[in-house]
Amino acid sequence: EVTPKSLRLRKIILDELERKLDKARNDRAAAALEADEILRKLPDGLERTTLVMFYVERKSMTDIADDLHISLRYSFKVKKRAMEKLNRVANADAQGELLIVADDNL
Repeated sequence: EVTPKSLRLRKIILDELERKLDKARNDRAAAALEADEILRKLPDGLERTTLVMFYVERKSMTDIADDLHISLRYSFKVKKRAMEKLNRVANADAQGELLIVADDNL
């Protein structure tokens, strides 16, 4: 039987779930903006595309390789190289230096 007390409890639970969902959406949006800012430090190209597909679009490396028409092995090499470049940029940023990274795929 539905009672006023059970309805209030359901409303409290739904409100709390909605609050948590809103927070999760906001956190995800903030993380996406941060990821975009970081990935913009790489030139447009295969490396940036691979990282966007992996970290932002949450695709598997198999799907990325298929979408980009490259071998799975090569997709892992591209991802590794891109992460190494981002690490160099992050280290330079931490030391207050400007580092320009080139796209090896040109």
